[in-house]
Amino acid sequence: MKLQLGDIIKELRKRDGRTQEDLATALCISTQAVSRWETNNGYPDIEILPAIANYFHITIDELFGYDSDRESHIQEIISQADSYLKRGESINECLKILRAGAKEFPSEPRIWLKLGFALSAQAQKFQEVRIRKKELSNYVEFDTEHNLQNTIAQEAVSVFEKVLDMSLNSDQRASVVFNLVNHYATMGMYDRAKKLAFRQNPIGSSREFLLAYACADKERDINNSTLIIGLLRMLKWAAIWAIGTKYSVRSSEYAIHILLSIANVYKNIIDDHNYGIEHCDLSDIYAVCAVIYARMERLEDLYKYVDLAIYHREAYDKVRAQKAFEYSSELFSSVHYSGEELPEFTMSSLQDMFQKLPDTIKQKLKQEQKYRKYICE
Repeated sequence: MKLQLGDIIKELRKRDGRTQEDLATALCISTQAVSRWETNNGYPDIEILPAIANYFHITIDELFGYDSDRESHIQEIISQADSYLKRGESINECLKILRAGAKEFPSEPRIWLKLGFALSAQAQKFQEVRIRKKELSNYVEFDTEHNLQNTIAQEAVSVFEKVLDMSLNSDQRASVVFNLVNHYATMGMYDRAKKLAFRQNPIGSSREFLLAYACADKERDINNSTLIIGLLRMLKWAAIWAIGTKYSVRSSEYAIHILLSIANVYKNIIDDHNYGIEHCDLSDIYAVCAVIYARMERLEDLYKYVDLAIYHREAYDKVRAQKAFEYSSELFSSVHYSGEELPEFTMSSLQDMFQKLPDTIKQKLKQEQKYRKYICE
């Protein structure tokens, strides 16, 4: 019996509103090949069947008229990748799994998202983003010629650009946009970065800001607290970015003063120091302080803030391990969440910090066991 696979592919393509060109582009083949399939003048190679099935969000068995569990295979790929990410090691094996999964499931956003985030972490960790003082200026600029050679970052950009055309929730889309703008900027693609940034909502019309006014009673209380936490995080990142890009500030006591002032805002607002996810923010702040003290060659202060950064990162890991977390500070007492909801990559920020330290200081730190796991060879 002649199998009319081409008719099935044509029906699925029309069901999803896709053209032959769309399918051909996704599979990296010619439009003529798709046309031959759909007229039943040829069949896809067996190696490409998984990609065709997953492009249409079905299994190979379903492509041939049978049922199978596509979802379990996707979850298996994600779980395998997560097992490497959680250990903070074997990133190349993780990427290998995710790249193969993305090829097999060319329209599955969960796999592509995880691949993009893993690539971003890898690009920052092992292929340093270089900056330099701008000539005759007080500002720091990206060394775009160097950064453009970062092949892992280039791959991350390609992945995130593809993901933006997929079905995402608002939080996923926001994370993708943030990463894309950052990669564009480091590579000097400022026009692309600004174009993407201008397409986003301003702070005053953000979801968190509007929900703080849109509800009543406990729901309003939760949304107000969530807004404060979000604004604190934005303040932290804005300060770190402003300090890092102004040459006269980035290695100064003034920079330390600004960062520690922001840390004190966290301490004063979450006054019982039951920080939850904010342990991650404090770790980032103290990590930048450590890098600044390294530039100033003040080793005693460097060690102090390295230890604080590690303490808060490990405290964050403990929060992630909890099934449920609740703030006890009065202002935030209505907010609770599952540790499973929190982002991974718990080691990468500290590894990034250690990568920025001078080699002589890294060698000194490596002599102590508690620091070794954070220093990439």
